[in-house]
Amino acid sequence: MATLVLFYSATGNTRKAATALAGALGAELCEITCSAYAKGFWGPFRKAYDVLAGRNPPVEIPEMADQVWDMIVLGSPVWGRGLRRPYAAICGAMEVTMPAWQCS
Repeated sequence: MATLVLFYSATGNTRKAATALAGALGAELCEITCSAYAKGFWGPFRKAYDVLAGRNPPVEIPEMADQVWDMIVLGSPVWGRGLRRPYAAICGAMEVTMPAWQCS
């Protein structure tokens, strides 16, 4: 079964969990990036504003995520008790019918 673990990690905790999960599943690992939330002075402010306003930031999804996968596991950090804004952005961009979730 072709499996992809697709994750976004702001601090590295989700990256660690996604790496362990991909190893256990024998899956490919793919990281989503969001340059709007890059480290620096304004990154945390943009992130907080997007969470409060419900806005989706621009995200960079590697090309390997566009391949056909039997299962995609989405790894997400938890901010403010809800779906992370980068994930809200990719859920509309990708045709994922039944994702498995891993939250850290």
